[in-house]
Amino acid sequence: CYNAGLVLMQVEENRRTRMHEPLPVVKSSKFKNSRSIFMRQNLTKGQYVVLPCTFEPGKQLEFLLRLYTDEDNKAK
Repeated sequence: CYNAGLVLMQVEENRRTRMHEPLPVVKSSKFKNSRSIFMRQNLTKGQYVVLPCTFEPGKQLEFLLRLYTDEDNKAK
């Protein structure tokens, strides 16, 4: 098992696919050796990317991502 975490980045409003350059990180979770990673963040209106990742570059894991919101959204 590997240490896993989440990174949350905001993208440009007109962005539909691909990130060509690294984006500023809005929030990053702590990496931990667990099946469950929880992160809570209040966000302003916009488009965001949630990136599940491992602590060790190049290591791959399967992820199940669940998003919970307090308001209606158009998550894809």
